[in-house]
Amino acid sequence: MEPPTKPDESDCCNSGCNPCILDVYEEQLKKYKHACLNPPKTYSNCISQTSYSIFKVVNIERQSEVAFLYTFEYLRPLKGERSEDNLKLCYEPGQHFLMKAKVYSEEFTRAYTPIPRENDIKKFTTLIKLYEHGKMSNYLRRIRIGKETLWRGPYGEYEINYNQKYLFFISTRDWYRPNL
Repeated sequence: MEPPTKPDESDCCNSGCNPCILDVYEEQLKKYKHACLNPPKTYSNCISQTSYSIFKVVNIERQSEVAFLYTFEYLRPLKGERSEDNLKLCYEPGQHFLMKAKVYSEEFTRAYTPIPRENDIKKFTTLIKLYEHGKMSNYLRRIRIGKETLWRGPYGEYEINYNQKYLFFISTRDWYRPNL
């Protein structure tokens, strides 16, 4: 953050503007000094694209007969060490995570798109449609709050261009997957 440029006294028009340019400068100077005394924390991502992290199920909320909101909270990496005090779940809109499950000796993964929630730096929620004979659907029907699950990611290269006037989406496969 750059220090604010001090305006000349002549920049004030003396007509009682609110806010006055001199007041704006003082406010910006306060913000600059505060930022210098309190540098922003740097975070590492608590989820990795190359190794699994353990997330605990903290909430399951029915949305319809076949759709549920599942909320997961980061616990620890499956392997290796990551500092616990500077971790945050980092991802961009449109990216997805892979969940790994094991039933008997069979392992399988499925991709799910997280739904961002404010102030949950180590949690994410995903809306999942359960299919009648799906492997992961059968697994998810049986999990309960407190169950530890394996996740890795984020994946996907979707970029938002806020300057575009029109967006055209074509969606396939699962109609619950969010389209931004």
